[in-house]
Amino acid sequence: MLEHSERTHGFLALQQYKVDGQQQVAFAVGDSGVGLRTTLARSNRCPDDAAAIDLAVQRRVSSKGPDAGLGINSVAGIACARDGNLRLWSGQAFGIVTSPAGAGSKRSPKGHMHGTVVHARMRVR
Repeated sequence: MLEHSERTHGFLALQQYKVDGQQQVAFAVGDSGVGLRTTLARSNRCPDDAAAIDLAVQRRVSSKGPDAGLGINSVAGIACARDGNLRLWSGQAFGIVTSPAGAGSKRSPKGHMHGTVVHARMRVR
């Protein structure tokens, strides 16, 4: 996160709770950095914040080269496999991944946010 955001700090929040007797976990990681679009545009075609979110959830898409780009995609896959989802906010866009393949992603403007927030929730096995 800090490497991509060009900031020296960020945040992490974690919560564990029960829903209908089933243990769930949710966490969020965020920063107030340059955002997904600025970072991904260094090595990818990225015309707007919504496109950046679509790119960010794809496997091996990164601004850091061919051996990178596994983090967000891996977390999305784990969350979806455990009946959860992954949400991303960056710039003027919001996205949600509801299946491991990314199908079901939705984009919509939500004002403007400096930086990026990734939120995942899932069932604990």
